[in-house]
Amino acid sequence: MLFSRRSPAPRRPGPFALTAQAIALAGVGVLGFVPPSHGSMVLIPLTDAGAAALARLAEESGAAITGVGRLPGTRFVTGTRDRIMPRMLAHGVLVLRGSPPFCSDPVASEPR
Repeated sequence: MLFSRRSPAPRRPGPFALTAQAIALAGVGVLGFVPPSHGSMVLIPLTDAGAAALARLAEESGAAITGVGRLPGTRFVTGTRDRIMPRMLAHGVLVLRGSPPFCSDPVASEPR
């Protein structure tokens, strides 16, 4: 038969290709949590001292608290990342992208 040529077996990706793909996927995943330069952010205290100082730090950095998160001590703010992030990180507070309608408990975000 003239046309019975077998196609070569497909090659499996090497370790470099798999590593590059994993790094690319991780990078895209991390970008989803980077806080915006200005807008809504979630503040997650990682220490007791950070939780105690969170409201004061937010006010000093010009941020407006807009909601309460589901995790203890978590708050949503609107402000400028360059003013908020250095103070928060220095006091053990993680700053991520987030907004109250998607990440908060509706009952907890009401004033008490």
